[in-house]
Amino acid sequence: MDEEDPPAGYEEYIRKYDDPGAFEELLLAEGVDYACVLAELSHATTGLCTNEQVRDFCKGRPRLIPFCDLNPHLHTDLGEELRRKVGEERFRGVKLYRPTSTTTRTTRGCTRSTGRRRNFASRS
Repeated sequence: MDEEDPPAGYEEYIRKYDDPGAFEELLLAEGVDYACVLAELSHATTGLCTNEQVRDFCKGRPRLIPFCDLNPHLHTDLGEELRRKVGEERFRGVKLYRPTSTTTRTTRGCTRSTGRRRNFASRS
């Protein structure tokens, strides 16, 4: 097996659990009550799973908790984007990125990053 090849059965596993109903069945079988589904908009590192994909995957499924991605390199008004994601699109958590040391952005309603990752889930 080449270092780049996925393990045996990986592709089948991904196809099967790409369906939210099948994924919920897996959670139930494993005794998991809830799962956070996290968007990832980091082309340079981990890949791409859009907020829209996560929203659609979790829609109407209370066991699945959608977390949106707010990347300061992709959004200019993080406060407004967060209000829209939570208020209109019903996301319940957010992944925040800190700006790199070479990038400075002034965003209304945001404080300076401490360099630590934090997840904030709404209480609804």
